[in-house]
Amino acid sequence: RRAYAVRTLLQHGADPCYVHPRHATALLEWMLKRTADARTLGIVQLLSAHGAKRPWLRWGNRVPMELQTALSYAPEGSHVHELVAWVERTWDWCSPLHHVEMLSPERTLQLLHSGARISARLEPACCRPMDPPPRTPVDVARELLETGEYCEGSAPWLLAQAAEPWSPKRHRYFPPGVRAQVPFLLLVGKAVARGAGGFKPFCGLEDVWLQHVLPFVIEWDLP
Repeated sequence: RRAYAVRTLLQHGADPCYVHPRHATALLEWMLKRTADARTLGIVQLLSAHGAKRPWLRWGNRVPMELQTALSYAPEGSHVHELVAWVERTWDWCSPLHHVEMLSPERTLQLLHSGARISARLEPACCRPMDPPPRTPVDVARELLETGEYCEGSAPWLLAQAAEPWSPKRHRYFPPGVRAQVPFLLLVGKAVARGAGGFKPFCGLEDVWLQHVLPFVIEWDLP
C-alpha cells in the first residue's frame, strides 16, 4: 500500500526532492534512515526513478551514514543488505533514464520523446577522486544488454538504439522537436539533388543524403 501511495502521489506531481521543514531531510534520505523492510527498497527505487536527489554523495558517502550503521548490525540476507547493495550499485544514477532496468518500453519512449537526456551524468562535485567515471543512461543500458537478459524491443535496447546515429528506422526514438526538422532537411536534399542553388543535378544524391548526410546532421542530445 505504501508503494502504491507513493507511486500515485508522484504520478500526480508530488516533489520527489521534498525536504521536511522540521527535519531538513530530503524524502529519499529520510526513507533510507528508517528501518528497512521488504517495502522500503521499492519506495526508494520509485523516488530515485522520479529524480530524487542523493545529498549524502556530496559528503563522500555512497550510502547515508545511518544506513551504514544499520548494516553493521543487520543479519546476513536481511532487507538492509539488499537496500544497501542497490544504493551502492546505482550511486551514479541521476536521471529517470538511468533506471532503465525498471522501465517499460512504453515509459522509455515517453521519456525519450519528452527530451530526457541520454547523456545525463552525475556532477563531478558528487564524485570521489577514486570513483570511476559516472555512467550515462546509455552506459547503463549497454551494460544490461551485455548480460544477455534483455532482448530486442526491451527498454535497454530502445535506449541503446536512441544513442545510435539517426536513421529512418530510429526516427521514432527522437524527440518531437528533432523529428520535426527531418522533413525540412529532406527537402533540402531533394533541392540539392535537382540542382537548386547552383549545384549540378546529381542522380541518386537523395539516397546519399538520407543514408549518409542526415545521420551526421541530426542530433538531439548535445552535451
